[in-house]
Amino acid sequence: MTEPALHGSDAGAATGLAGTLAAGWQECAAGLANWRIAHLDGTVLLRRRYARSRLGQFWLTLSTGASIAALGAVWTLLWKQPAAEIFPYIALSLIFWNFLSSLVSEGAQVFVSHAHTLSNQGLAVSTYVYALLYRCVLVLLHDAVIIVAVLLIFRIAPRADALLVLPALALTLLAGFCVAYLLGMLCARYRDMILFSAMAMQLLFYVTPVLWRHDFLPPDIALLVNANPFAAFLTILRDPLLGRAVPNKIWMIAVLLTGASALATLLAAGAVRRRLVYWV
Repeated sequence: MTEPALHGSDAGAATGLAGTLAAGWQECAAGLANWRIAHLDGTVLLRRRYARSRLGQFWLTLSTGASIAALGAVWTLLWKQPAAEIFPYIALSLIFWNFLSSLVSEGAQVFVSHAHTLSNQGLAVSTYVYALLYRCVLVLLHDAVIIVAVLLIFRIAPRADALLVLPALALTLLAGFCVAYLLGMLCARYRDMILFSAMAMQLLFYVTPVLWRHDFLPPDIALLVNANPFAAFLTILRDPLLGRAVPNKIWMIAVLLTGASALATLLAAGAVRRRLVYWV
């Protein structure tokens, strides 16, 4: 039997949705094809920020290392937490939180900060989101020196499941691309969202297990942590390197969040990307 043909409105809606998704995919693929421009744009800000500095970008590493040392000392000396447990936890948590936070905070301004370029060049707008991801990965690689040093100092031998950090990083980058794209478009349209996102990230820092462990909370309150998407991505990035098993439900939450954000990004990129130049 042949399936009944779609009515005109249903066929138009299906075609419109498929066309929007296809246009969004083409936009993201075109931005990836401009990887040379993304590389230049991603590095120029770091070069400009640390121009004429002897240590250059490693000031980022020193700043992060000083924060980890101070926070670890507070937990160890004031609250009597074992240094071998709390120092590696805080070190990896803070490094990966800075990575996640940069994707959001800089993603909020990714299009606004490139308003002059968007107005004069016809590049795919996703090019600037790829540049943001590239810059955040470069900063993370600088901080990776601290991760290696902490693991060596406290003699934490990585297990085989430490390699799970690679798919976790790939999943986080995909989710970060989607969040930066969506948030960047939203903030370009409504500028108050830039300030709101900055305030929200400050609040989320305290309710995300960065400076405290999940097992510090009572069971009834600990359930609220599972509603925090940053907690899931932070867990899949940090725990494999600390030799801790990541529950399957945490991986499922991260995958579902990434899939939903990817679908929303393709729809947004296909539907409203041409209006962006009028918003910035």
